[in-house]
Parts: sequence; C-alpha cells; structure tokens
Amino acid sequence: MESVQDRRRGKRVPNGGLLHSYANLYFDARNPMMYRLFNQEARRDLIVIRISNAVLDLPDAVLTDGNAAAGTTRFFDSPTGLKYLDESRIYAESWNYADPFEKAERKRQRCAEMLIPEFVSPDHIVGCYTLNQEHLATCVDADPHWKVEVNRNVYFR
Repeated sequence: MESVQDRRRGKRVPNGGLLHSYANLYFDARNPMMYRLFNQEARRDLIVIRISNAVLDLPDAVLTDGNAAAGTTRFFDSPTGLKYLDESRIYAESWNYADPFEKAERKRQRCAEMLIPEFVSPDHIVGCYTLNQEHLATCVDADPHWKVEVNRNVYFR
C-alpha cells in the first residue's frame, strides 16, 4: 500500500537505519493491516508466514510497542524490550473502542513489530496460516517440514 510505504519510507529507527532497511514482522497477523488488506481490498489469496521466536535473539533486532511508523511508538532492543510491550493489547481480539483516541491507540499497539536488519533468513520460517485448503497446498509445496494450518480466525472469519 503506497500510502503506508510513504509514511514508513523516511522513518529512522533510533540508533539504527531507515525503517525500510529492516524486515518488519508483526507479532500477530490478525491486525488492522490484515483487516484492510483482506476485507477492504478483497485480497483473499493472502498467506501468513510464521517465523520462529529465535529471531528475537538476532543481532541488532528491534522491537516496537506499536506500528513503527506512528509518532508515539517506542523502540527497544530485542529481546530485553519485550517487558515493555502490552501483550493484552497486541493480542487483543479487537482494537475497536468507543473513544476514538483510545481506538487509535489500541490500533497502533495491535501493530507492534519486530524489526530485523536487512532480511529474515528462510531458516527462520516455521510454517504458515492459510484461509482455506486451497492455499494450504501452496505452503506444503514450499516446504513439507513447515507447520501448515488453516486458521480462519487470522483472516477475521
């Protein structure tokens, strides 16, 4: 999404490089970005790649307590920064809230990220989630050792 990329393009990670020089991983794929891609843009072919927790220990990995492009988001070294993240918000079923400011904050937190310098090695891929059986085969064909599962909840179903 070009508008999202425009916001992220010039953002610098504190004590690091530009945000676009990192691979960004959401802690939970069931977030506002997925909602927009899947529901508003009718992208029914999305497959969620699952990454090993071992990335937390990669050199120069960075954690955020919300969407990395948001002005109020804080950045932390990994894995020590985990203690600053609000799991109840990151893994909340919904970010909706009556107060619009609170809703925006919950939405920001729901998009907490793990930033890995340059790229994530394929060795860290452990599986994927799909919406249906049809896409399941795509993951199985990519690597028969991956844990592959249909998970409709990730896709708001």
